Amino acid sequence: MKKAADKSLAWLVILCMLASMFFIVAFAPEGQEDPEEAKETEELNPVGHCPVCEPEECDGHIDDFGISVLNSGIPAPGGEEGAEDTAGNEENQTYLAEIEALASAGTGIDMSDANPPAAGTGWTYESATGVYTILHNADVTVTGSNGGSQRRIIVNNGAVVAITLNNAYIVLSEDFAPLWLNAGANVTITLMGDNTIASPANLYSAGIYAPAGTSLQISGDGKLTAKSGCGAAIGGGGPEAGQVTGGGNITITGGTIEADSGFNSAAIGGGWRGTGGTINIGGTAVVTAIGSNNGAAIGGGGDSAGGNITIGGSAAVTAKNALNGAAIGGGNGGDGGTITITGGTVIAEGGTNSAAIGGGYSSAGGNITISGGNVDATGGNAGAGIGGGYNGGGGTINISGTAIVKAKSEEFGAAIGGGSGGDGGSITIGGTASVEATGGIGGAGIGGGDQKSGGTITISGSAVVRATGGAGSDEFGGAAGIGGGNCGAGGKITISGTG
Repeated sequence: MKKAADKSLAWLVILCMLASMFFIVAFAPEGQEDPEEAKETEELNPVGHCPVCEPEECDGHIDDFGISVLNSGIPAPGGEEGAEDTAGNEENQTYLAEIEALASAGTGIDMSDANPPAAGTGWTYESATGVYTILHNADVTVTGSNGGSQRRIIVNNGAVVAITLNNAYIVLSEDFAPLWLNAGANVTITLMGDNTIASPANLYSAGIYAPAGTSLQISGDGKLTAKSGCGAAIGGGGPEAGQVTGGGNITITGGTIEADSGFNSAAIGGGWRGTGGTINIGGTAVVTAIGSNNGAAIGGGGDSAGGNITIGGSAAVTAKNALNGAAIGGGNGGDGGTITITGGTVIAEGGTNSAAIGGGYSSAGGNITISGGNVDATGGNAGAGIGGGYNGGGGTINISGTAIVKAKSEEFGAAIGGGSGGDGGSITIGGTASVEATGGIGGAGIGGGDQKSGGTITISGSAVVRATGGAGSDEFGGAAGIGGGNCGAGGKITISGTG
């Protein structure tokens, strides 16, 4: 009897155990994983397996970094396919190393890196061309020297980006722009340290290619030296390089800028046959612009007008040219455009046949307004200090406000007015301006160039004016202080006020 009871109890225990196991399986919370099964799965799938797909289902896809992720669901070492597992782990390690490289690349571009990563935050790199492409909304710091390579930077179409140049040196020997703004790009450059960007002097590309349709702002406490061939050092490019020649919207409010252009282009503004675009120089910027033959220092390239140029704030601007282009204004054959000076210090020296401020060779002064600042303008041989180039009239010249102006012509042009063979145009001086004007041989102090009339001259308000006509010579007669040049009519002159 006792043995039968013990046997019944044993069967009861077994039945309870089976019932418990059934209950656990049937009513376990959804998604709960058996610990033993999890351990087995972990052994079959080493660390680094695809984080997106089920290991046994993934046969490769592209992750958020743009890197191929390979299936790592490979049997652990010791199985039949242990060798394949080792290869899979190597793939995983490569993948993780690439991610780490991208993370460490960050927002910095090191131009001295001969083997840059394929991408960083806000940029990509194409090793076949050596081109860094800056993407929309990027904030990138560029350092180092490209060391004789052709590594360079392009900003994507329509991208709005911030670039800090920190001791960057990008100099090319092939016909590319070292820093290229694609159509619609809007770029803010902050200068730190000493930076150089240069395209080949004997070729056609711009240094910083910022053509019509783009916007470029430069500020900071550093220095930038920009040089070019037949494209502008900063602005439009050369047509032979397939670049838009007109300058874009260029604003400089800080830093020390030295811009030096090659043949036929402006230092800042248009490339060959390109207008100057819109150029604003202000703030605390210190700018030295050296124009080439035929292009202005600041303004139009060869055969082109100056565009729209404004100088103000506490900027210090020195602009010089050698032949046929104005220091500030038009290139060879281009009028001065619209030039406005509201403040700062301006020293301008025009090339032979060109005005210091105004027109290039055979071109008028444009529309010139000086209402503040300290301006020293010396026209080249046959060009006015302020006004027209050789054979160019003075255009429309207004000097007012608190402006302090000293102007002269080397020979045959008026100090303020027409170049040699050009009439004075329309000249107005007023406010509390202080003006000293000395004409070149045969040119008026204020008015006409050699053999031309004074135009329309109005002096009023509290302006203080001292005008001296150019002296005569064995061949040329003298000119009026205010009025006509040698053999030129006086024009219409009105003087009033208390100055």
